[in-house]
Amino acid sequence: RTSPPHHPGPSFCLSLSYIYSRSVWKATYLRRCRIAANWRRLPIGGSMVLRGHEEHVITCLQIQGDMLVTGSDDNTLRVWSIEQGKLLFTLVGHAGGVWTSQLSTDGKYIISGSTDRTVKVWSAKDGSLIHTLHGHTSTVRCMSLFSICRLVSGSRDTTLRAWNIETGMCEQYLTGHVAAVRCVQFDLDDGRIVSGAYDFTVKVWDFETGICIHTLNGHTNRVYSLLLDARRNIVVSGSLDTTIRVWDISNGTCISVLSGHHSLTSGMQLRGDILVSCNADSDVRVWNIRDGSCMYRLHGPNGHTSAITSLQFLDNGIVVTSGDDGAVKLWDVIKGRFLVFWNPLEELCCVNR
Repeated sequence: RTSPPHHPGPSFCLSLSYIYSRSVWKATYLRRCRIAANWRRLPIGGSMVLRGHEEHVITCLQIQGDMLVTGSDDNTLRVWSIEQGKLLFTLVGHAGGVWTSQLSTDGKYIISGSTDRTVKVWSAKDGSLIHTLHGHTSTVRCMSLFSICRLVSGSRDTTLRAWNIETGMCEQYLTGHVAAVRCVQFDLDDGRIVSGAYDFTVKVWDFETGICIHTLNGHTNRVYSLLLDARRNIVVSGSLDTTIRVWDISNGTCISVLSGHHSLTSGMQLRGDILVSCNADSDVRVWNIRDGSCMYRLHGPNGHTSAITSLQFLDNGIVVTSGDDGAVKLWDVIKGRFLVFWNPLEELCCVNR
């Protein structure tokens, strides 16, 4: 006798969906564990040199999937395939050096800011120019992409502008700084823009109204870098005064001042209450941002021998640093110890995940 066909009920389909989703999460978790273990155990493989900007300085770099975008003071950006190690196309159009760039999260757009005072929007598919955004009257020095189609740019003209990169329209114009804007971050959930400038201040803005909500005073020299943890209303700022300050942007107060570096902070990364910073004095420091204490100072025989130019704090407690000494070093910041180093033939200027 032939049994009638069986049609699974909704509960059965739901359980399959649940099992599948769990298997995806399990696979992702196992992959991350393998990557972490490999970082700790395996020797680092060979390097690949991508040539194209000739003798010029690479000023900015973005990575997304297989795509690497480099901007240079030769007025161009170059788009590379990491897997193939080859140049895909060159973005030509700026009349001055490119100082900042962004890649949209959907992979459709490349955005660049230049000394020619413009922001340009390019197609990441074929490198064609989509928009040239005019408005700034001096070098566009920093940018933050806060949704698929919205961007905020900061300039040496002391202003910030918010753009719709799909339409090419300027949606907001922020004035209040009295010196060049050097860094900017955006809180998409609450519509807040945070900017740091050469006037020694950090400002918090309301995107919709363009009003400055708070001016955070305390630094005694130029502000060069910002980190934003919007969920906890925390901003971390690094300054030429050699200090790092942690702020509560909901009320504009300073939570802690991190002192110990002896030169400008060149890189910062935050995970929870743990901040890792590096600078030109070849030190890596691990801080607790709540009480301002320095947990570890990573240096010594295994440390860098010259300025550290970049760092990346991985989710597994490993920090990767690179510097002017041409070395890439891995550190365990949970235990405060050195792991491994790599010294390729050519000097590296950036490390990314």
